[in-house]
Amino acid sequence: MRAFTSPFRALPGLSFELEYAREENGERLRSDAFTGLAAYEMGNEPNTSMFWRDQSTAPELYADEFAAARAAIKSVDRTTPVVSAGLLDANAMDPSLFLRRMVRRQPSLRKGVDAVGYHPYQMSYARMHYGIVRLRSTMKSLGMGSVPIEITEAGMTTAWVSEDVRANAIGKLARTLPTEKKLNVTRFIPYEWASSHSGSDFGQYWGIMNADGSPTPTGTAYLDAISAARRGSYSQTARRAKGAARKSRARRRAAARARR
Repeated sequence: MRAFTSPFRALPGLSFELEYAREENGERLRSDAFTGLAAYEMGNEPNTSMFWRDQSTAPELYADEFAAARAAIKSVDRTTPVVSAGLLDANAMDPSLFLRRMVRRQPSLRKGVDAVGYHPYQMSYARMHYGIVRLRSTMKSLGMGSVPIEITEAGMTTAWVSEDVRANAIGKLARTLPTEKKLNVTRFIPYEWASSHSGSDFGQYWGIMNADGSPTPTGTAYLDAISAARRGSYSQTARRAKGAARKSRARRRAAARARR
């Protein structure tokens, strides 16, 4: 299980996070186990044999385990969302197929999942975005149209794509997801925060920050998108406050005229 906190929130309904994941294995949950907790994510990528060896029954068994785990968590923590494990969209069982089989096994999951986890590890913005749209379409067909999608991992390694391609993809997703209300994506966590960007291991080229903490172009694009979203959020709040103040003044004037 992974438990996420929210280091910063740019817009109501969408939190941008670092790859912070506190692993809690084999510990009994208590209502006071965590502070500042944003969500529980139950497992990781069960649609791949890397994390769930027998894929032939993985959706059904995971559905059973998720339903039981969520019930246990809700018995001690009623308010924190319980998110299904991020489904890998790359060299794995199709996330839509996996989700359909989960719901077929446990129909109660239509209303018994607080959010669906998703890991769109595609190497272009277009393919990442297509995957999100396709998953949302599947969820609507299952009666889960109002259930949020949480992108609890998404990234590219510059061992496979250029930094420009990656910066465009991550930056564009961070800019546009808050405004694509129909997709209802409520969490976006790039993988991963920092790496060395050196050596022959492709795993050392995922980080959007360098090992010394300085941003790569992708890191800059991501942080700029967050800043823009925050400015937009503040502007919307200010406009709403001004509108409310105008309506209040108008009501007072109308009441004053009525008393004359």
